[in-house]
Amino acid sequence: MRAQEVHKFFAVVGSVLCCVLSLSASATAKDATGVPKIQFAELKHDFGAVNQNSELRHTFTFKNAGTGVLRIDTVKTSCGCTAALVSDKELPPGSEGKIEVVFKTGAGSGGRSEKTITVTSNDPEHPTTTLTVSAEIQVMLDLSPNRLLFGQLKKNEQVVRYTGLTGTQKDKVQITSVEGGNEFLKVDLNPQGFENDPQKQVRVTLLPGMKIGRFYERIILHTTHPQIKDLSLYVMGEVLGSIAVTPNFIHFGMFEPGTAVERMVTVRAAGEGKFRILEVRSTVPEVITILETVQPGTEFRIRARLRESFSGEIVRGQLLILTDDKDQPQIEVNIFGRKARKPQSAEVPHKP
Repeated sequence: MRAQEVHKFFAVVGSVLCCVLSLSASATAKDATGVPKIQFAELKHDFGAVNQNSELRHTFTFKNAGTGVLRIDTVKTSCGCTAALVSDKELPPGSEGKIEVVFKTGAGSGGRSEKTITVTSNDPEHPTTTLTVSAEIQVMLDLSPNRLLFGQLKKNEQVVRYTGLTGTQKDKVQITSVEGGNEFLKVDLNPQGFENDPQKQVRVTLLPGMKIGRFYERIILHTTHPQIKDLSLYVMGEVLGSIAVTPNFIHFGMFEPGTAVERMVTVRAAGEGKFRILEVRSTVPEVITILETVQPGTEFRIRARLRESFSGEIVRGQLLILTDDKDQPQIEVNIFGRKARKPQSAEVPHKP
């Protein structure tokens, strides 16, 4: 009888232990499979009025207000802004995290500027959160305009364009010197302004002799400003010849590996003269060319085909068109393309 009581006692104790262990396992499983919830203290931050060439910093804080482990998958930003996760990628319930944002205003034009930061996580209700930083950028010093467009010009045509200083501190600054690499672009300075116009402090003259084709030049103006020591002036245009090429750039785009891609270039007489194409060749061996005559002496068509066997990541080179025209004996057409890649999830930038 005593043996039966002992057996019964251990049976009861075993049942109690099983219940306790079962409840504990259930609670552990519930914690392990809880639901994470990302909660930011703020979604937007405005820096207010700031000067150009400023580096602005702000930290967005967030916490895991859920019951499961929160995992930050990616942190991506728009141009002109960087962001880094300065806490752990995985946060248990109740923990806090930080994302540090650096916003560079740059030396460009002023006005309202807004940048976004996209945060993805394993929060099932809000897998994507968008943060915003903004500022009203005040220009201290710049050129207006900072790009001079000469348009399409005849060969040996001389054209003049003007620009001048702008910004809140323009009256306290002087341009001390000019740096440029094109001998056919002459730059003159007049602090009071040319033609009695204070907005025409810089005169750029396109001289006869500029090479036929499109040109894009950068001119650097050195100043006495303590922060903005250099200003960039971009000059662009096109000198027309007797032969016109359309388009003047072969772009294969994002091509799929193992797929042949073809582009077409038209070469025609711009005036009443005639010409012959003597030879067409590509500096890229995998790009083959086919010359077709549309109208003898006035119009031709060139097919440029990227071979299926091309195995590189980037195709870059030139299409060379040799003619009997004395002014355009060789016409160069740039070639570019990039192999398409499968989309991959970006890793979270982490700052220790």
